[in-house]
Amino acid sequence: METSSATPRKGNQNLLDALELFSILRARLKFVLLVALLFVIASVGISLMLTPVFTATTAVLIDPTVQQPFDTQQQSRNPLVDSLAIDSQVAVIRSATILRPVIRSEDLVNDPEFGTGGTSGLVGLILNAIKPGAAKDTDSGVQLAEDKTLKALAEATTVKRDGQTFIITISVDSKDPAKAARLSRAIAESYLSDQRRQLENASSQVSSQIDDRLIGLRERLRLAEDKVQEFRAQNNLQVVGEGGLVTQQDLSGVNTSLIEARAALAAAQAKNAEIQRLLRQGVDAESISDAINSTTISRLREQYSDAARTAANLSADLLPSHPNLVRARSQLAQIQQLIRDEVARIGESAKIELKVAQDRVTNLQQQLDTTRTLTNADDAARIRLRELETEAAATRTLYETALARAKQISELDQVVIPDARIISPAVTPESPSWPKKTLIVALAAILGTLVGACLVIAGTAFRLLKQRLFSEIEETPEEQALTVQQAAPPPLSVSAEAEAPAQIASDPVKPSLPRASRRIKPGIPNLTTLSSIPRLTETGISHNSVGRLGEEVEAIRHALDLFYADQATGKDAEFGEAIEAVHERIDQLAEESDARVALLTAPVTGQGQTLSAFAIAVAGACRGLKVLLVDADPLQRDLTRGLDAGVSRRLQPLANRVREDKELGLSFVSLIAGQPRHKPFELSGQATRELAEIARDHDLTVIDGPLLRDLTSDAPLVAVSDLILISLAKDNREALATQELTETLGKLAGDRPHAVLQTGD
Repeated sequence: METSSATPRKGNQNLLDALELFSILRARLKFVLLVALLFVIASVGISLMLTPVFTATTAVLIDPTVQQPFDTQQQSRNPLVDSLAIDSQVAVIRSATILRPVIRSEDLVNDPEFGTGGTSGLVGLILNAIKPGAAKDTDSGVQLAEDKTLKALAEATTVKRDGQTFIITISVDSKDPAKAARLSRAIAESYLSDQRRQLENASSQVSSQIDDRLIGLRERLRLAEDKVQEFRAQNNLQVVGEGGLVTQQDLSGVNTSLIEARAALAAAQAKNAEIQRLLRQGVDAESISDAINSTTISRLREQYSDAARTAANLSADLLPSHPNLVRARSQLAQIQQLIRDEVARIGESAKIELKVAQDRVTNLQQQLDTTRTLTNADDAARIRLRELETEAAATRTLYETALARAKQISELDQVVIPDARIISPAVTPESPSWPKKTLIVALAAILGTLVGACLVIAGTAFRLLKQRLFSEIEETPEEQALTVQQAAPPPLSVSAEAEAPAQIASDPVKPSLPRASRRIKPGIPNLTTLSSIPRLTETGISHNSVGRLGEEVEAIRHALDLFYADQATGKDAEFGEAIEAVHERIDQLAEESDARVALLTAPVTGQGQTLSAFAIAVAGACRGLKVLLVDADPLQRDLTRGLDAGVSRRLQPLANRVREDKELGLSFVSLIAGQPRHKPFELSGQATRELAEIARDHDLTVIDGPLLRDLTSDAPLVAVSDLILISLAKDNREALATQELTETLGKLAGDRPHAVLQTGD
């Protein structure tokens, strides 16, 4: 394994990251492949030593729609009941009732795979000679051997339903492929034979029970019919044909005659009333109604009409005294008198018919009352008669049904159709079902690869852990004392905190001590110095920027490249340690609350804020993080001028303005492009949401923010930030780090972690 791949990085990081693991595995690929090859060879050897097992399967269809020849009832089937019945048959096939005949027909008791072996031949003779009384226990011994064989066969048999269908598969495992197929078919045939036997037994039992019931039903029917006839004779309840009892027929006939007589009486009354009305008002040939149905009246009315028409014609041409007119009027009066006489005669006849109809209705009413009296007297007898007739009819129906069923069963006793049939008999399998050699070898190769990789990673982790433990043990007493002092420091004043990092950084013997900074606690009275960033050039970091001084930018990139390659010395190492301390705090926050957005600000300009943000972002890229650098400083605008001078993207949405800088290995976006310099920095709600969405896609977001006076506790940049860092130059720190500044930053940050970054020597 290469030494560089196993070397831990600076800072409080994991011993091995993904890239290091990949490098380690690639360097030890031969070892991993060797372990996998050993597993494959072992699996091949084990597969060859295992005894192959063959599986043969027979498919049986259980058709619930099969109907027996003597079963004529068409009953609707419940699919749920049919499904439960199929599940029950799975247990039936594996029962002793089905498997025991197979054991006897295939002589599995003496089979070396399923049975215990026989005691016949020479061994049996020897056992009989040694123990003559053993023959008495032959039956129990055979039964015991058969039970053991039954258990072995049941374990080798797998019966299951094929999904939700009505197909059951019967699989048998055996070392002999031909035996597996033969036993699978034998179990299926045994199941079908058991089904036929059950149907035949059920048919015989039903036929026997029906014959026994027929004798009793026949006697019950005879007694019931005798009771009906005897009761009729005793109560004179004779029946004529199919019309029912005689009294009932008499009552029905009298009632019908009475209805007809009443109808005739009503017609006679209407006719008589009409005739009497005509007689009272005077008979007028023109007003006679059609109720007087008489041919004589009809003929006289025709004659009257002709005479009236003739008289009318003559009166129009002749004088009233003309003989012809006088003769016509005389003839008209004569016909009218004849009509009156005929109506009077019909009226007398109608009176006679009305009298006859009234007498007939009276007689029929009396006859009906008499018949009703007789019928009411027989009500109790008729009720009892109906009970006897109902009982006799029910007995007769039951007897006829049982008799017809018995004849059907007796005629079709031997014709039974089982509801199961074999649709796919088992065939001799060509390849074993177990062991699956290809699968075993493939799984062994995968397992061997994983074991080899785990061994490589575990070995590397153990060596790294041992190196770290040894390096901690070899610390000098001065380093240990200083480490203990930094682990639990007393409350420091602002000036003391400003001097401590400089003193530690000035000691060339202990270049790694500035990384052991205190854990930041939000809300404490004094500001905590997170790190002290030294100068890299003569111009100084606190008074220069990215766009104005390319020399300082190149110095930062060079120092960080050397530091993360473990080649930095002097100021480069101090600078790298100071930036790494910031990342350690960000890593700590990420573990606690998934924090990954840092906002840098300053009380005044010229505090090294921009270059500090640039250095933190470049260091994150060197650490392998996906970094987003944001320029939100409307006064300096150095990051925008140096990293994104294009004007075309300033009017586009924020997501489209993100620029990938492949040389630096990070992404950059400007929030102040196009905004006037003299106005306070403002970020819209939409831009805030877009910035938060973009930040979620990155491991680290570093914001070069506006001055402290332009920020408030509800500012959008503060809302999206997880850590607030205030940049202070060393020569201005004591003047600026006042109680007022402490209170301002505390109100601005709220519960968010916040600290000071000291810049310059």
